[in-house]
Amino acid sequence: MTCEDIRKKCLVIGDDSGYDTSMFNVPVKYANFLDSILIPNGLVKDRTHKMAIDILSGIPNCKQLVVLCVLKGGYKFCSELVDAMEKHICSCEINMSIKVEFIRLKSYHNVSSTGEVEVIGLSTYLSSLERIF
Repeated sequence: MTCEDIRKKCLVIGDDSGYDTSMFNVPVKYANFLDSILIPNGLVKDRTHKMAIDILSGIPNCKQLVVLCVLKGGYKFCSELVDAMEKHICSCEINMSIKVEFIRLKSYHNVSSTGEVEVIGLSTYLSSLERIF
């Protein structure tokens, strides 16, 4: 797949577009800070579901999928992606199990960047991966 093929599949939302905030239930504490809503929640959920289907379609005959979640910021997205994959697996009667492993990335010490990214928890992930294969 070329870069151009990938771009054709991407949803591009310009900086000048968006939906009027009156179309949504915006919490009062955010109302004065928002000019528009760029990406509605339903659109994010739909794209996450589509991504789940694309991932599963790309790995036919896989019996166990190991998903590596980067904590802390990626937890919510990872959870929704795995949920969407599990729903698709059940609805299509696919024989596959999903295991989620977690790692953390660290590049700061106190308030200063170290200039390097440290992966925390990768050795635990690798040892469990070795047991699978």
